[in-house]
Amino acid sequence: MDQAKDDADRFPAHVATVSIGHGYDHFRTLIENRQGRSAAAWREAVDSLAGDPHLMHAIASADLVVANLEGTFHHHTVGSLALGGALALAHRMRKRVWAVNGTVEEIEPWLLSETLAPCEHVSVREPVSGRWLRRQGLRATTAADCAFLTDICSAPVPHAAAVAGQRLVLYTPGVLALPDRPDSLDPDDVGAQLDALIAAGWTPVFFEMGPAEAPFTARARDLGCAIARVTDVPWQGFGNYLRQFDLVVSGRYHVLLFAAMAGVPSVALPSNTWKIEGLIELTSGAAWSHDLLRLRPTCIDGGNGPSRLD
Repeated sequence: MDQAKDDADRFPAHVATVSIGHGYDHFRTLIENRQGRSAAAWREAVDSLAGDPHLMHAIASADLVVANLEGTFHHHTVGSLALGGALALAHRMRKRVWAVNGTVEEIEPWLLSETLAPCEHVSVREPVSGRWLRRQGLRATTAADCAFLTDICSAPVPHAAAVAGQRLVLYTPGVLALPDRPDSLDPDDVGAQLDALIAAGWTPVFFEMGPAEAPFTARARDLGCAIARVTDVPWQGFGNYLRQFDLVVSGRYHVLLFAAMAGVPSVALPSNTWKIEGLIELTSGAAWSHDLLRLRPTCIDGGNGPSRLD
């Protein structure tokens, strides 16, 4: 008998999904009106979310609700409020709820008590979040990000052109390069980091993660850097793609994670949560430098040992 059919017969299952971003409109005004930390305002928004027929049907028909926390549940962002709202509704409906695979940071006690505390199971993807949740009185298991289970070396990838003797570095600044953030980088910051790499003898390739990074891409192009885009690299071949580089410099959690899996030395840049520090601790325990311009130590060595820029 076909194994897949046999498994399906023995373990019948149906998985309904709700995509990231669903329900955000119910919570945006809280951020706009500086009410993101108001329990009363959030509960009113949750009541409004309860009028969403798609979400309510998905929860009502589920035997188990699994929330992928990933990089969303932190600092009372619109994403954390909306995802928390979905969790609260599942708890109201007395569903079994698992919250998994995330980084959790600076969530106020009242929101934790209405979202994560009632969960049957909570797991986080790095130890910093695990320790913080335990200090808040919540039980949480630390389990490596599920992305570690993926096969990232099974698909053909575009060639990263190089001249003999050049040391190629893949550079992508991370979510702090996105606009409309109070802590956002600007093109001069990115230009200074690229200049530091070039001065140290590296040949940077700027890796654009999305259209919002266009001003940074333009700055990199002005400095003579080659441009690559994430949409051109199949995730099944991400490891093969990264192995064409001698170094990865990134503030992107999953880029650093995949570099560690591929055994490519990396320098970690700051992000919007402690997920980078947590990933470093999980994978290597190496120190993390906040000195962006000098970019001295390699922070995630991918198992190859320390590597320096000069």
